[in-house]
Amino acid sequence: MPVTFQLANFTGPLDLLLSLIEEKKTDISEIAIAEVTDGFLQYLETMDNHDGQELADFLVVAARLLYLKSRAILPAFLPLEDEKDSGQSLADQLRLYQRFVIASREMNRRWLAHNFSAFRVQSVRVIIPEGLPSNVTIDALKESFERLLKKLRPPKPLPFATIDRAVSIKEKIQHLRQLLSRGAFSLLDSLSSRENRTELIVSFLALLELVKIRVVKIDQQEQFGDILVSNG
Repeated sequence: MPVTFQLANFTGPLDLLLSLIEEKKTDISEIAIAEVTDGFLQYLETMDNHDGQELADFLVVAARLLYLKSRAILPAFLPLEDEKDSGQSLADQLRLYQRFVIASREMNRRWLAHNFSAFRVQSVRVIIPEGLPSNVTIDALKESFERLLKKLRPPKPLPFATIDRAVSIKEKIQHLRQLLSRGAFSLLDSLSSRENRTELIVSFLALLELVKIRVVKIDQQEQFGDILVSNG
């Protein structure tokens, strides 16, 4: 009795093969693939020839189907090993394709049912008893840890650096005012006790600020000589 099937638009030769086998309600096997050869060729005759790549894909599968069918009819004239490899390869490809089709159908069903989430089945938890294994002792762990520490590289020493204390002009202005409260003073004497260059510069800037606002006056008797600071 001839097998009837409904032609449709298939996405490729494997899609067509799977549809033909599902209509026969048989499992994917070498025999089932050979039995749907006629239906496959019938669909091939209805295809448009404008898409050369797609037509070539169908022709390759059609040639393999004819090979399988000829082996079923004339098994004695074909080498057994080569035939088995050819048929099994096509069957394996079709089984793999069927797995993707089934998965895509299930995803489409979930999408239409608005079931967009899925959860992983919780694996069986293996309860590990607390405590050390029977062949491990505290002393052995201690020795292993000490050996590990000896292998570690010692940390590089950080370079030593001193950071000068920040001195503000405001502080130095107050200091100069205290000196002026006791009378005039020598600028060189007042700056000689400064600990670093930063403090020396800030002290000089503070003096210039006091001169600017006419709080102090400065007097120098000779060039490059000492400067006398007094109230303005």
